[in-house]
Amino acid sequence: MAQHRTQALSVLGFMDRSAERLARETFHLAGYRGEPQGELL
Repeated sequence: MAQHRTQALSVLGFMDRSAERLARETFHLAGYRGEPQGELL
């Protein structure tokens, strides 16, 4: 169980440190033709 917690904290840390990059490079926005989604950017 402890390794799952460690892995989750590692992922959350990466997401926190790289938030701008993740918003810019997320695959699910590729080819999106609608209005920008503020909660994703």
